[in-house]
Amino acid sequence: MLRVISILIAVFCATVASSAEAKCSHDQQVRALALNIYHEARNQGHDGMLMVAEVTINRVKNSNFPNTICGVVYQGRKDQSGNMLPNRCQFSWYCDGKSDRAINQTVWNDAVDIAEGILSGDVDLLNIGATHYLNPNTVSRMPKWTKKYELVGTWGDHRFYAMGDKL
Repeated sequence: MLRVISILIAVFCATVASSAEAKCSHDQQVRALALNIYHEARNQGHDGMLMVAEVTINRVKNSNFPNTICGVVYQGRKDQSGNMLPNRCQFSWYCDGKSDRAINQTVWNDAVDIAEGILSGDVDLLNIGATHYLNPNTVSRMPKWTKKYELVGTWGDHRFYAMGDKL
């Protein structure tokens, strides 16, 4: 019985996510990717920002995640009313309770340029294969997935991991 309920919940969540993703225009995809780049890597320079963007794109391409940029960036757990649960998102900036407004205009412009360039095909990804990253200095304990997934690189404060077939 519990398995049936779990399946029904998964189907319901996928339906809700799919309808939200379908409403995400090209401009919204650019904005979502730029926000993720900005909030996750604004102090990591161009290559660090590009690596965070690549993780987002790799998740879109991976069947274990939503199939749009908006779906990936705004993925997280919701309460019964549909509100995001605090600190239960894939990317911490999205549901940390702080403003999502970009403060540094220069870095924001760079993030938008990277996002637009990736979506238009004018900016090449680094092809590191990462689907996850973290800053080990900002977590109280390392997530279990850091032991399962392959460490494929580091940049600045971030460690990048590839899931491969280990999910």
